[in-house]
Order: sequence, then structure tokens, then C-alpha cells
Amino acid sequence: MPNQSTTDSGATILNSGHIDIASTLNGGVFGTKVKDTTSAATAGETVWRDPARTVLQLLPASETAIPENAQYAFLGRAGSHLWQVTETQQTELGLLWPGWSTESIPVDATQSGVRWTLDKIQGPGEFALYKGGRTLGSVDVLFNTRDGITAADSFEIAKNAHVHGAWDFSAEGAYCLAFTRSTALADGTTASDTFTLAVAVGKVEVKKIDPARCFTGAGKPGTQDIAPVPESQLTDASAGGVQVLGDESGFSPGQQATVQIGKARTGQWVSAWLHSQPVWLGWAQINDAVAAQVRLPADAPLGVHKVVVKARDGSLIGWDSLAVVKAPDSGSGDGGAPGDPPVLDGSGGCSAGDTTIVSSGHLDYSTQVVNGKIESYIGYNSSGTEVFREPSKTVLWLKPSSTVTLPAGYGQIGPAGSSVFMVPQTQNPELIWLGWSTETLSGAKVLSPVTWKLTDVDGPGTVKVFLDGQFGGIQSMVFDGAGSYSIRTGVHAHANWAFSQAGVYRLHFTQSATLTGGRESSDSEIVTVVVGDVDPVTAVPGGKGCLAALDAVTSGGQSGTGETGCRAVRKHGCVGDLGRASGLEHADHRRETRIPDRRRLHRCPPVPGTGQHRAVAETSVAGQPPRRVPADRTIRRDGVAGAADAEL
Repeated sequence: MPNQSTTDSGATILNSGHIDIASTLNGGVFGTKVKDTTSAATAGETVWRDPARTVLQLLPASETAIPENAQYAFLGRAGSHLWQVTETQQTELGLLWPGWSTESIPVDATQSGVRWTLDKIQGPGEFALYKGGRTLGSVDVLFNTRDGITAADSFEIAKNAHVHGAWDFSAEGAYCLAFTRSTALADGTTASDTFTLAVAVGKVEVKKIDPARCFTGAGKPGTQDIAPVPESQLTDASAGGVQVLGDESGFSPGQQATVQIGKARTGQWVSAWLHSQPVWLGWAQINDAVAAQVRLPADAPLGVHKVVVKARDGSLIGWDSLAVVKAPDSGSGDGGAPGDPPVLDGSGGCSAGDTTIVSSGHLDYSTQVVNGKIESYIGYNSSGTEVFREPSKTVLWLKPSSTVTLPAGYGQIGPAGSSVFMVPQTQNPELIWLGWSTETLSGAKVLSPVTWKLTDVDGPGTVKVFLDGQFGGIQSMVFDGAGSYSIRTGVHAHANWAFSQAGVYRLHFTQSATLTGGRESSDSEIVTVVVGDVDPVTAVPGGKGCLAALDAVTSGGQSGTGETGCRAVRKHGCVGDLGRASGLEHADHRRETRIPDRRRLHRCPPVPGTGQHRAVAETSVAGQPPRRVPADRTIRRDGVAGAADAEL
């Protein structure tokens, strides 16, 4: 079924390309939309879809098997079938790449991130969502229904976040996932939105799926069954044709079990019980596969039990045994924790002269066709509006906190136990998150994929870019030093960027493609990345002069910035308000921090009625008394880039 086809009910089917389950805030109304950028015909455009009119499809090619790795035991028994779309886009398989996002909500519109909670599930199997953890090779489990739906099936999405993870389903068929998202608005009120995702998995008649029928329970009895079958009647002779499927290794408390009953009862509602001490499991409808799904209680005791099935009229259909066993460890992450720390300001950068220093947020090396030729830009997309900058006017700072220790299985990057500085494939809001994008390109602009070459690396160490494997390790190398990589049109991807040493790196890139007229076009740029405990201003031409000009500020408010053209304190203003997104590293998050040349900026209150912040700065030059910036100098918020400028 082609992507963006429609079901018989008129819902849009999305089964290939990039989408996000995006939180929105429009006119004060908090909601959830499917942000659809899958269409190659409209590359560069976004369609915002109603989840209630959308079906997500995991194509049959998404089928895989659970690996022999204890870290993934939360998915089920090793070797079991699994249908999965991964954290890394599977362009070669043409699969859907669903993520989640809060990028469209202005950072100052809420007091917190967005809490995402799984409320209930309907379908033939289990569902799990996980992503790579903060430690390389680790896993953060965000949702997992194998142990039931509990308080752990909830996490906070940070402000300005755009994240991808692995979506996993244990059986083919149609699923309904009911969710709630909530946040605290700027005025302190709580806003929430409930929505349902309809998901078609594997070989299924996707055109017959109607999201409006999720959780409707047509024909479901409206009363509870309060009469368990007496234990004395549960004999071998009364077992009937009931069979619990997939119980070779037992079931965990809270896990869903599939019970095969019989073709003659397809479509009927049956009552299920768990014995020996009878616990009612609820009503279940027998599907076209002559089976019903029942979920075990989250507190089901370990040991051997019976699943007893009764007809709607109360008669015994049959029973089968199952074993309840200890649940496997749910990964090594903290998916049930409050989540990533919030990014308090969207800009994550500062400015020295006409060069922007970016220290956090979502960035892409963006390939575009401008005025009939290929152009490469640094796209910044953490302020609700994407801003494109010339690479030559941008410095990326990878902070010291990016250090990771390499586990076993990453020998192409370095020996186990060694350390590297790394831009992670999974977003860490405190760091730069660098990917690449050809989303603005389509067949109307180019005839070929984009060839991306790293021709040279100037720096103190090595640079290696790699994609995570489906179940840990390395899937493939994008760059291992100088090299070439092919990017299809309409792609948006992220990877791990590993730098072996601290220092200033200049990455020489060339991107090329064949334009629709048949002409080859290319663009060569240098991307500057400052790594580790290094002042990023030193990588900016004239950066030191900028700081010297700032030290020339006098008590009368005169400054040398007009002569040098420098605005060197962008994002260095009210440090306490800007928090982690400041252009400077201050991991202890104190209310003041130091910036180069012994210059210090203090937290300051907003100017009443303006939304601006006064910049109270002072120098501490040896042998001179501190000098204060006049109180009428302000830090303003830039509506385009979401930045804050200190005008000194």
C-alpha cells in the first residue's frame, strides 16, 4: 500500500519516511498532531495530521528477532519474532521513522517539558518504546506493556526536544495505543491532551483499519462476570480446545497472553479468569485468528496457573495452564524517571561578531538548491522556527560533559574503556545534536542522491561518525576520517560524532548532486567544531578582539563594539534565567558563572512589561576596580532565532 494512501474509512496511511508525534500549542490550546514530512513530492513541506484520522503502518519488512542479549530481555524471549522500526532511519527498507517532538512550542510558553503517558493498549501483542541511553550502548525503556501498564509507562519530553526511538510490537495485527500528554503552561495552569494512535503491524489488511473504532468495544457486555467456575470442574475432560499460545518461557506479571479458542466463536465476547485463587481478567473478543488477548494482573503471583474461558451465557468453554515467571530486567536506562532536564532557552548559542557559537540544540547539515545550485547550511531547529546559517559563520561547541567511555563492541571508534567526546545520536538537550537533512530536496530539484564528502580534517585528533546498530553496537560508519557518504532526497538523520581529543576541529565538507537539468552542482564548506574544555570564542576570527572590546565598556556606557562589529555576549546575559542553554558551560547551574577574560555576568530580573532582562555585568581586571554596565542596557529575545542578545 503506497504511503499516504487512505483506508476505507478515509484515514491516511503513513508507512514510509519521517514523522513525529508532535505536541503543539496554538492559541493557548495544547494538542497533539502527527507531523508528516514523508512525501517526496512535497519535500520541504510539513502536513500536520489529526491522529484520529491517521494509521501508522509497520510494513512486513520491519520483522526481526529479539537478540541474545540480556539488555533486550524486556522485549521477550531471545529469538522471538518482533516487528520494529528503529531509532535510526531505515531508508534502505523504506520503513516508517516515527519520533516525537516539542519543538513547535515556544520555550517560554510552558514551565516544564511535556509528560507523555501510555494509558491503555488494544491489540494482538505487546508494545515497547525505547531509545539509546546516556551511556553509549545502554537502553532507556520508555513504554513496555509486557509487565502491564504501570506508573513506569510515563516520561517527560524536554522542551525543544526532537527524539526518535525504537517502536516494537510482538505480533502482527492492528493496535490501538491510548496516550495522554500534559504540561504546565507559563501561567501555572495545567494543560493536557488525550489521543489514540492506530498502528498496523506486519501483514494486515490496513485499509480496513478505522481509528474511530479503537476502544469502542462494540457488543461488549456491560456487566462484570462475578461467578468463577468452581475448581472442581476444571478437569482434563473440561479443558476443551482452549490453548494459551507462546508460553514456552512463561509469562511475566502484567503481560498479555493470547488464548486460542475456536473458529466457531469468531467475533464473540468471552469471559476470562485466572485461577487458582480466581481473578477476573475481563471480557475479550475472539478475533479472526480464533484467539483472544487477555492481560495478566500486574501482581499475579509466580507459579503455575489456569486461564479459564467462559461463554457469554456463563458456560465453561475450556481452560489451559500457564506459568507466571519473574519479569526480565527492563533495560539499563531510566525511562520511568522524570526525563531529560529542560532546556530553558531555545538558542543555545552566543555571537562573536557575525559568527554564531552554538552549544546546544537541534542542528542539521542541510543540503538545499538555492538559485540553481547546491548550497550547504547549518540548520538550527530548537526555537520553533528553523534558522539556516552559513557554516563559515557558525562555530559548534561540544562541551566537556559530552565525554563517554567506550564499551566493548565499539572497536572501530576506540578500545573498550577509552574515552571520546561525542555528539550522541539520541538528543541530549545539554549538548549540540548534529544531524543532516535533504528534506528540502525532491525529484523536482535533483536527479540524484547527494554525495557528501569529508575531504579533510584539521584538528588534534580523529573524527568518526557512525550509526547505532538495531540492538546496540555500530550499524555502519558514515565517516571514518576522510570519506564519502550518499544521502537520498527527503532524508533527515542523526548519528554519533566521536572526537578523540579536545581542541578545535575544521571539517572540510563537499556536497554534490545532479540537478534536474542534468548539470552537476557542488558546494564546499568548512564546519568548525570546538571540543571539550576549550573556549569556543578562540575559534572565531576576531573573537578575542570582541572580548577586548567588551572590556572597554565604561561606566558611561561607551563601548568599542561599534568599531569591531562584535556582539560577543549573546546568550551570556541573565545566566540564572538561561540555565543550561547558555553559550557557556556551567554544569553546577549556579546563579552566576565566569566567561572569558575574567568577565562575570549576574542573574538579573526582567524589565517590567517588556519581557527583556537587564544585563548587570562587571569586569575583574587585575589592579582595577569592578566596572558595571549601565542599568539601561538590556538583553532582548530575538523572535526569529529564539536567542537572547546582550547589548553592551
